[in-house]
Amino acid sequence: MEAIKKFVNVLVIIYLIAATLIYLDVLKVGQDANPNFNTTFYIVGGVILLLELLVENLYIATLKRDQVHTQHKINELKALLYDQKQEMLQYKSSRTTDSSTGAAPLNSSTPVYDRNTIIVKPGFSTGQDPNRSSPKNSDPI
Repeated sequence: MEAIKKFVNVLVIIYLIAATLIYLDVLKVGQDANPNFNTTFYIVGGVILLLELLVENLYIATLKRDQVHTQHKINELKALLYDQKQEMLQYKSSRTTDSSTGAAPLNSSTPVYDRNTIIVKPGFSTGQDPNRSSPKNSDPI
């Protein structure tokens, strides 16, 4: 498509140069022998310019189609990458839970903590210090 576009552009440039030279009476081609030369010359020029317009619109349409196709492919690859990351995270989390539960014997009374376990001390969640008495005007929670 690009080769056709280049060929039509060269053809249009040659036509415009010839039309300018004929209009300025620098070229005297066929005007004496053919009285309808100007009419046919401008009709041929109109057809060439119409051809250029059609080729350029087709070229732009193919570029847009290629861009949409490429964008669709990029979105598919992003979705595939996201799915692979989610599978990897699930695999890692299942592996850490398997290894943490298998580390302690079944009859052990010692609790097993992994790095995601949060230990809350008494009085910490209420914002009170267990060693201090509560103020007299406040309600106990």
